Amino acid sequence: MRLVELTNGGGVRVDVAHTIRRAHVNDNWPSHTVRNPMREEFWPGAIAQIKAQYPGALFIAETVNEETEALQGLGMDLTYDFDLHELLMPEDPMQRRLAEELGLVREAPRESQAARIMAHLTGMSPDTSRRALRFLENHDVPPHSRIVSLMGRQQQQAAAVVIAAMAPGAVMLYHGQDIGASTSKPTAIILAPHDPSSEAVDPALQTFYRTLLVKTKQPLFRFADVRR
Repeated sequence: MRLVELTNGGGVRVDVAHTIRRAHVNDNWPSHTVRNPMREEFWPGAIAQIKAQYPGALFIAETVNEETEALQGLGMDLTYDFDLHELLMPEDPMQRRLAEELGLVREAPRESQAARIMAHLTGMSPDTSRRALRFLENHDVPPHSRIVSLMGRQQQQAAAVVIAAMAPGAVMLYHGQDIGASTSKPTAIILAPHDPSSEAVDPALQTFYRTLLVKTKQPLFRFADVRR
């Protein structure tokens, strides 16, 4: 409740929201739950109680993709789409070399990046997809860096078009992403406003994001089905 109050009833990002699901607790805390298993789900009651006081409160679940439908069913308004994020990220050469040395890479992907992205988007049910949160940057991804350090401007713009114009649901821009912030990265534990004034602004990138978000606010982009 306190977090909702701090955001003026706006919303709460719930980190690893799936870890408090009944099945997860009972399966992963056996020493405790063998005698006192969790019998009811936590989220429906908690969300209902808070929304009774703050009807406009938004609950955003940071979770793995296989848990998205379950958490949406328990009352989460939006769920992170980490699979799309990974599909849009450029391959890390060091990680690939390590995977090859460990024998984890057997063959090159048979499908192009575009085909894999389309398969992901069409593989989600329309209802689940409309409540997915699409993003390129989060407080912990890319790890220890900003998206601008991994993608050139054109590559970032192309990826942003995918999340905003091709994928229904909500679009998240991390603080400073729209101006090309490259150094400071606010953390999830800082409640005070983050001041990006020390960052050099990329005017072209800023104009691009402003234009893109205005043009894709229409219901066609946020609620339409994705079809091949």
